[in-house]
Amino acid sequence: MRGRKDNKKSLVWLKMAMVLGVLTSLITTTPGQQNENVELIGFAGGVMADVFVKGNIAYCAAGHGLSIFDVSTPTKPIVLANILLPGQAISVHVSGQYAYVAARWAGLRIIDVSNPTSPKSVGYYDTPGDAVKVYVSGKYAYVADRSAGLRIIDVSNPSSLKEVGYYVTTHAMGIYVAGQYAYVVDAVKGLLIIDISDPSSPREIGRHET
Repeated sequence: MRGRKDNKKSLVWLKMAMVLGVLTSLITTTPGQQNENVELIGFAGGVMADVFVKGNIAYCAAGHGLSIFDVSTPTKPIVLANILLPGQAISVHVSGQYAYVAARWAGLRIIDVSNPTSPKSVGYYDTPGDAVKVYVSGKYAYVADRSAGLRIIDVSNPSSLKEVGYYVTTHAMGIYVAGQYAYVVDAVKGLLIIDISDPSSPREIGRHET
């Protein structure tokens, strides 16, 4: 039942993305225009929610899925590939040969981008909440899953993902990992610092309510 709903939502989002993409291409500022001492030198139209750049390749969470661009010539970004994903792709993190995409109600999606012109979906984990942000460090993916908090997923085997730990927060919206700590932005509680030295038992050690 959920699969049907996911497909319907994906198709609706894709149609919206196509329409908004056209509108964006019509109203976007043109290369050469300056604003606040910053000059736009190139652009690619469309609805984009997040970007991760590795080398000369830009990986964009584009709502309907993952869009990959060659940005070796910044004035003329070239579309290399698009891959449609279920859910709503709004966050992407690239590590090694894989792109990890947070796709809201479709959870965490893993795409093999070893060949950027031919990306392939290789695995997924349906998180219990709404996956809105992902950060990958080592063999773990850390997902901000809104009402389901921080979810820690073992991605060492992309085709068989498993959750190893979690820390429930009120409304996790952002995540950044440095060393043994995960910094979680919660829309209600502010900034939370979680000790993840033991991924199976994360614990909050600090908080600042904004």
